[in-house]
Parts: sequence; C-alpha cells; structure tokens
Amino acid sequence: MRLFRFLYCALLLHVGMGASFVLPLVREGAGHQASLVFGLYFGAIVLAELVTYYVAAIRHWRYGVPASAVVYMASFVIMATVAPPGGLVIGRVIEGLAIGVRVPLLFRDAMTSDPKSRDRMLVAMGSLYAVGYVTGPFVADLALSALPRGTALVVFGSVSLLISVAMEAFRPGGVGLEHEEPADAPPLHRFTLLFVAKFFYGFLLVSITAAGGPRLFADRLSIVFLGLAVVFTVGQSLAARLVGRVPLGVLATWFASGLSLGCVAYGIWPGSATLIAVAFVHAGLYFIGQRVVGLKPADSKTFALFSALSDPGSALGAISGRLGTRGAFVVATVALVPIVLERARRTGAAD
Repeated sequence: MRLFRFLYCALLLHVGMGASFVLPLVREGAGHQASLVFGLYFGAIVLAELVTYYVAAIRHWRYGVPASAVVYMASFVIMATVAPPGGLVIGRVIEGLAIGVRVPLLFRDAMTSDPKSRDRMLVAMGSLYAVGYVTGPFVADLALSALPRGTALVVFGSVSLLISVAMEAFRPGGVGLEHEEPADAPPLHRFTLLFVAKFFYGFLLVSITAAGGPRLFADRLSIVFLGLAVVFTVGQSLAARLVGRVPLGVLATWFASGLSLGCVAYGIWPGSATLIAVAFVHAGLYFIGQRVVGLKPADSKTFALFSALSDPGSALGAISGRLGTRGAFVVATVALVPIVLERARRTGAAD
C-alpha cells in the first residue's frame, strides 16, 4: 500500500504540472487563439466529467487510470507533432477528455483505500495537485532548455503513462472497488459562486497567455504562476479569517461585488497591478464559494458531478478572454449573477 500511495502522489503532482506545463507553449504558439485553446480544453473536461457521472462502467473500471493515461499521452504526442495553433487546440481537447475521466478515478482510489491512507491521499489531491500546477511552467522552462519542443512534450506525456502503469501494478486488491451510495443532486444555486470564480480563472489564463495580454513579473510564466500562487494563498487566508466573524451570505455578496468592481477597474485601467488586485479578491471568492457549497463528494460519481457543475465557468471565462480587456466587463456582469439569484430565491421563499 505504501508504494501505491507514493505513486498515487507522484501522479497527482504530475497531473497538476500537466495542467500548466503547456502554458508557455500556448503563449508562444497560439497567440490570439489562446481563448480557443483554453475554452475547448475546459469544455472537454466538463464533457468527460458528465460522461463519467452517467456511465458507471467508467467509474468502476479498474484499469481506467492507465487507460486515461494513454489518451493523455496521445494528447502530448499530437501537440508535439502537429504545428500550432492546430496541434495545441486538438491536443488540449484530448488532454481535457483524459483529465475529466482520470481525476474522478483518482478520487475513487483515495476513497476506497484504508482509512489511514484515505486521509493522506485526499490531502494529496488538493495539495500536490496545487504544487504541481504552480511548478508546471518551471518544469516546462527546464525541459525546453534541455530538449527540443516536441521531445519535451512526448517525454512529459510518457512519464504520466509510466507512473499510471506502475501504480496499477502495485494497486492493493480492494482499492478501486467502489460501492456508491444513492444520493440526490445538490442544489444548483450553491455552485454559482464557484462558477463565477472559475469564470474569472478562465479569463485570467487567457489574459496572461494571449498575444497582447498584460505582461506580469518580467513576462515569464514561471514567475507569474509563483506570484499568483502567493496572491491566491494570501487571499484565501484572509477569507478564512473572515469566516465565522461575518455571515457567509454577507461574505458572498462582498467578494462577488468586489470581483465585479475589480473587473470593471481592470477593463478601464488594464495593467498588472489591477489584475493582481482582482486575482486577490478572486482567491477569497473561491474559498467562500467552497464554503457555500458545504457538501463534499463521497464517491467518484458525486465528485464528477460537483466538478461538472462549476467547471463550465472556466470554459466560458476563457471564451470571454477572446474579447481582450473588454472581456473583463463580461466577468464583472457574471459576478453579479449569484447576488441577483440569491435575492430572487429569498424573495420567492418569503412569498
């Protein structure tokens, strides 16, 4: 079990890296098509999550992790061999399909482990994926400095497949054998804040990778992601301190309104300082959004559903990034939707 858990953690770290490893290549090769690359990528993730939610055979397939790793590797081979931006668009779509299946299966493997291992693996799902995501551009810089672009992509995809196969080889007998409990779908209104937070996230990714976007931290994505990670951590810490002192509904209104106003400011005065300030508010909104949801998935089916209810925001936010800085006004409008819906819901309940 110990070796399986180690490989599980290594795979999560690698999956996190993969989500951001290609970003320097998107900035270099996609240019103004960055919104298309990210929009279709996130859309493919949502599609795969919905299929995983509805098709039990996928969730219960023991070899689902290595099978999805084969698809994942194929996406990197395509990005390595097909010229951009076409190769990036097609490759990222296939990568999104693989991720939308693989991550719920990794959650399944954690939940079906023994209690001691389960707790550690669930922590790893959040922390190691985040560490990998932040360090992905650094790894890309190192790989591209030592290897040709195509070789670096193929090697990166191959590592994922090797780890997945090794993890499968050392899988304990009962891990992955999931017994789902019947559960009702959670109320959709609980996911609106997370939808908005991911909407801004999709817009942010396009903003920092598209041609003509703001240039942050010496224009190196590896430094950009490190800086944004610090901003995200500080913003979440502030929100965590406010929870318990201020009603959650009030905090939701504060942070959603703050994100809306910040995006208006960025649309009028585009620049790195304004974007960083909005990213700070976004971090707090994401934390509050998780608290508003309140529920936690108990199996791969509900995990896929929970993700599919909020991830469309990332796809739509990326598409809004096609408008350039004007897309910030779209984000500002969307950020007000949870406030309007909550007031309408309360008014309807009162009547």
